[in-house]
Amino acid sequence: MEVSGTSSILVVDYHSKFVEIRKLSSKRETETILQLKTIFRTHGIPRTLVSDNGPPFNSTGFKNFAQKYEFKHQTSSPKYPRSNGQVERTIQTIKGLIIKAVKSGRDPNLALMEFNNTPKYDLPSPTQMLMGRSVRTLSTYTRQQLKPLFDTTKNYQKLRDHQQKYAEGPKRILRPLEVGDNIMLQERHRKWVPATVTAKHETPRSYMVKTPSGSEYRRNRSHLRPRKFSVEDSAPTSQSSSIPGSQAGTAMDDNIQDHGRPTSENRRAYDPRENVAKKGEESSTSPSVRTRSDYIRPLAKKYVYPIKQAVRSTLQASLPYHDNCRHRQHRLLYRQKIKQ
Repeated sequence: MEVSGTSSILVVDYHSKFVEIRKLSSKRETETILQLKTIFRTHGIPRTLVSDNGPPFNSTGFKNFAQKYEFKHQTSSPKYPRSNGQVERTIQTIKGLIIKAVKSGRDPNLALMEFNNTPKYDLPSPTQMLMGRSVRTLSTYTRQQLKPLFDTTKNYQKLRDHQQKYAEGPKRILRPLEVGDNIMLQERHRKWVPATVTAKHETPRSYMVKTPSGSEYRRNRSHLRPRKFSVEDSAPTSQSSSIPGSQAGTAMDDNIQDHGRPTSENRRAYDPRENVAKKGEESSTSPSVRTRSDYIRPLAKKYVYPIKQAVRSTLQASLPYHDNCRHRQHRLLYRQKIKQ
C-alpha cells in the first residue's frame, strides 16, 4: 500500500477486522518479512496468511519464511482482487483515513488507533474482539471502559451472521469446470482466447488453464467461459482439390461478387498461389493459412495491372528525348515517380 509516496504493508485480522500497518524502507522481501515478524511477535503466528501474487510474496525467501514459521501462505487469483476483498476494502478505508488525518494536521497513528477501538455493526470494536478489552486512547477516560466485560467468542457467530446477511443476494452461480474442458480465457478486456482446463487449483473457484500456444495461466472462474468445440475442430484442414485452375477462378470470382468474401469450401478447393496451373491441370495442394489478399491478387493481375501498364507506356512514349543532361535527369526522376 502506498500513501503520499510512502510504501507500507497492511495486515488485517479476518476474525476481528483489526488493522496493523508498518512502513517499508524498501519493497524487498527481507524488509517485508522483518515487518511481518514484528506483527507476529505482538499478535502471534496466524494459521493462514492471504496475499496477492506480486513481489515479494512470490519469492523463494518468503516461501522459506512461511515454512519456518509454520503457517500456510495462500495467494489470491491473478487479476481478480475480489478474491482477497477483505484486504482490498480495508486498504481503501485506511487510505482515506490517513489522507484526511494528514490534511487536517492530525496524527495518523491516533486515527488508526481510534479506528480499531470503534465498535462496528452493533458489535464490539476490533480491539475488543481481538484482545477481549478496549485499549486506552484519547477518547477513553475511565478504567471501567478498559475492563473486558464479555467473552469475545460469543460475538463471533453474530459477526458471521451479519456478513452472511449481506452475502446472500442476487448473484450468478457459475458451473464448476472439470479437467479437460474446452473453455474461452479472458486475457484482456473484451479479448477471449481458446484454452483447456489442465487442473483445479487448491484455491476455491480457481483453475489452471493452457492455451494452444503452450502458455499456462491460473485464473478465477469468472474469467473462464465454457465452449462446445475444441481448437483442433476449428482449425482448417488440408484437402486435395480436383477443380481445374480456370473453373476454380470462376467459382471464386462469383463467390466474391455474391457474398463479398470466399466461403470455406472455396478456401479449401482453390489455392490462388497456384495461379500458374494451365487449363486441364489440377491443383493438389492447399495452404494451411490464407489471407484475403491471396484471393484478390488474381483479379488484380487480370484487370488492374494491364490498365496500369497501358498508362505507363503512354506516358513514357510522350516524354521528349534530349541529350541535354538537365532534361535527361528530369526524365529519370519522372519515370521513378511513375513506378512508385
